[in-house]
This record gives sequence, C-alpha cells and structure tokens, in this order.
Amino acid sequence: MTRAHVPPQAAGNQGKVISATVRIHDQRRSNGRPTTVGMWLRGLCGDCNSLAGANCDAAYGDFANELKTYARVRPHLYLPGPDPAPPVRLAPGRVARSILIGMFATTPHLRVLFPGLASDLCERRDHITMPDGAVLRMALYPLSACF
Repeated sequence: MTRAHVPPQAAGNQGKVISATVRIHDQRRSNGRPTTVGMWLRGLCGDCNSLAGANCDAAYGDFANELKTYARVRPHLYLPGPDPAPPVRLAPGRVARSILIGMFATTPHLRVLFPGLASDLCERRDHITMPDGAVLRMALYPLSACF
C-alpha cells in the first residue's frame, strides 16, 4: 500500500499534520508523529494511487481552488443544492473519479460493497456506474483548511 493523500496534494493538502493515530511506545500514549507532507493514509495500491495522481487529482485541485473563491462569500457551512450548481469550472468526470478513489482509500471495505464501481475506476472506463441510491454531494466551509 502507498501513501494516498486525501484530499489530494493538488488541492493544497501539503501542510503540517499531526497524526491522529494513537501510538503506544514504552507504555506512553501519543498522537503519532507530525508530518509536513499533508494528510495521508496507506489505503491504495501503487497502481490505483498513481491512477488518481496522474489522471484525476489535478482536476480536483483546480475545482477546490475555484470553490475556495466561491465559498469566501459565505460565512458558514453551506450545502448547495444540486441545481443550480455553483458557478465554477470543473472537469466533472475527473473530479468525481478523484473523490471516489479517495473514498476507496479511506474506506477499503467499499471494494467489497461496490465491486462494480471499484472495477469501473480501476479499469478507467469512460462511464462509471454509481451504486443504486448513491450520489456525490458537496459541502462548502469557509476555512482554507477544509477541502
């Protein structure tokens, strides 16, 4: 398994992060080591991680930057409706794939629950089929630390 950055580094996930993993060493509890390469976890094989990094994550980064500008005018958490969508440019297929691959990185049992979606993503199919009842939604929060 490789380091999967969720959200992608292209979206600004590159700063200092204190590991949330609780560690016990010499009978002392700590929160892990600080890292300066952003938040990551070992949740994807090298092929899937490279697939996201090479083909999708830059589009997600561009989308996140566009949303930051849009979200600055909102003082609180905002859950935009699906229609109309926020007036920002995006590559919808690549952004959706980046988000979905990130979801598989953070929740590995999704591969068992949704094997068709995992296959669509891994095989780089032109059309991905979302499981029945599943939709991607977004929430905007006006802090630069949230993506």
